Amino acid sequence: MKRIFRTLLRLYPAGHREVLGEEMLFVFEQAAEEQRARGRLTFARFILVEIISMLWEAAAVWKWHRSDDALDLRKMRPPQVSRQRYVTAIDEVLAARQLVAVNLARMQEAIARREFVKARFYSDEERKSREHLRLIHRKYRIDD
Repeated sequence: MKRIFRTLLRLYPAGHREVLGEEMLFVFEQAAEEQRARGRLTFARFILVEIISMLWEAAAVWKWHRSDDALDLRKMRPPQVSRQRYVTAIDEVLAARQLVAVNLARMQEAIARREFVKARFYSDEERKSREHLRLIHRKYRIDD
């Protein structure tokens, strides 16, 4: 039974298996021992429910895993996202957001001073910096 469970664990994403695989196996072994002691019918029902549950859960984890490729910088780094990728994404996003804010402030200042040529220039720069920020979001698949 342990071999079948290990095989079913392969249905899960590698990162999930690395983080939770051994613990899942340990819990399964303990529960299987308890159910085996209760009789064959109880054990067979337990095995059937476990197999169906693992198939269902693996599908749900893959769905979550695919959507989790998108970084949410407001949350902690997901285990399957490397520290380097996460830090790089944060640095790039912060720099791009800062550039948008600076260009917007310069545009507003130019408008206040009635320097409309400068305001137009900073408006264009702000638009370019927003596009750059959007491209960074797409590059790291960041949901914001």
